[in-house]
Amino acid sequence: ILKELCLKINELAQQAIVIIVTNPLDLMTLLAFKLIGFPRSRIFGMGISLDASRLANLIAKEVGVPIQDVEAYVIGSHGEGMLPILRLCRVKNKKLEGLLDEDKKRQLVQMTINRGAQIVNLLGNGSAYFAPSAAVASLVEAVVKDEKRIIGVSAYLNGEYGLSDVCLGVMARIGRGGIEEIVDLGLNQSELQTLAQTAKRLKEQFLIFQGLL
Repeated sequence: ILKELCLKINELAQQAIVIIVTNPLDLMTLLAFKLIGFPRSRIFGMGISLDASRLANLIAKEVGVPIQDVEAYVIGSHGEGMLPILRLCRVKNKKLEGLLDEDKKRQLVQMTINRGAQIVNLLGNGSAYFAPSAAVASLVEAVVKDEKRIIGVSAYLNGEYGLSDVCLGVMARIGRGGIEEIVDLGLNQSELQTLAQTAKRLKEQFLIFQGLL
């Protein structure tokens, strides 16, 4: 279905901005990028903005503040490839150090990774839809209103973080043109290695994915 849609978009909507929501999201985003052939600024996936919102919600509940007071950063891939950058997270512009101990932070990371599966289990069938809908609406709003807001999206990388020819979650400035800038978070060596491992796994999966089409 996605392949057919991509070909129609290329034929009928040359100026469109395409936001991918379908899982496996990073693989679908890369497939759409290759099939449609638009600049990477105009094809991106909902990505880890949803995971960042879930992490922010967990931090807010743990610390006892409104979610609006929390800045949460998550990159990588949805699921086990998720990489929350806790050292950059803020509560009322203060670092998490001193607010949460290391054990609690590890628990919050694991809870964020498991949150989607927990919601599906509670629903009994289907998948989560309220939070993804809100995440997509936020992306559309950022484009339509030219907000130039920094949001986590699945984007095609071309050298950022030393990675190329792969789509995965990064922080990007979103405005009327789509992705206007991929924001460098200044990752440390350990974070870069984790991200590289995720990218390697996604590339391997994409080769298999292509073979099934």
